[in-house]
Amino acid sequence: MRRSAPLLATAGPPEENRHGVHGLEPLETAPVGEPVLVQVRGRDAPVVAIRDQDGDWQATWNGDLIMDPLRWAPIPNGFKAQEE
Repeated sequence: MRRSAPLLATAGPPEENRHGVHGLEPLETAPVGEPVLVQVRGRDAPVVAIRDQDGDWQATWNGDLIMDPLRWAPIPNGFKAQEE
């Protein structure tokens, strides 16, 4: 006789993908025109980027569009951009 696992009421995405976990938020909630940390598919670390009025993301260091952003987080207090 074959047994199957019962369907759990708490089934859902992995913990790290849930809203608010580790301070990462959905992209549509990000501020416009303000540098934030953006998690990008395929990268090990977040990048600093700015969301424009159209909802596109640009890297702060070169202005290139960021493809495949996943989530965002505010830059932690105490960190400042390097002045050139």
